[in-house]
Amino acid sequence: MAITKTYISSVTDLYNWLSANGADFFTSYTQGQYSVECYIGEKMVIEIGLYMSRNSGFDGVEINTNTNLTQHISGEYGTQTIKWAYKTKTSLAFTTVNSGSEISFSIIITKDNNGDISLVVVNKFIPNLSAANTVYAISMESEAIQTVGLLPNTGKSTTALCPLIISGASFRYLPNVYYMPFSQYSIEGQFLIDNTVYLCNGIIAVKDEYRG
Repeated sequence: MAITKTYISSVTDLYNWLSANGADFFTSYTQGQYSVECYIGEKMVIEIGLYMSRNSGFDGVEINTNTNLTQHISGEYGTQTIKWAYKTKTSLAFTTVNSGSEISFSIIITKDNNGDISLVVVNKFIPNLSAANTVYAISMESEAIQTVGLLPNTGKSTTALCPLIISGASFRYLPNVYYMPFSQYSIEGQFLIDNTVYLCNGIIAVKDEYRG
């Protein structure tokens, strides 16, 4: 399938997009004033806000694990909102905009190697190509919440892909989301690497499908 990109301008847009594209991950959704709650059965798994930072109301993203851990991640800028939603064959991803400036995708919903829903958030929604990035990688079975620091290394003659390891989950990793320890790519876009299409932002690559 081709990677699709959809403009998001309201919570209703976000709700409609998730309802149309999230069937591989969730069974139902609830729209609130500032966010969309995503469920598996009766369990609210992930909540996604339209705004990444607010003085009141829900902001950022939150995951509730099966191990009774909850991680809420908020941004640092009150004008930062979700702008685009991507669907690849393996994952969902979101970009944000801050004061009119579009930022590379930084929120990813995917599955780990055991098929459990996982959430990745890059550097509080603002990927940085000139410094280390704080990255959350959390699955529904994480026993602890940790972060890793990922340093971009772009402008190289080739690209390396390393699967992200799940924080606090024994023997779990993300088979469709990769850290690029060095890369040819320093901008957000779709790239063909070893006959496989990826959505990349200079730090993280999300797998779409093999096209060999």
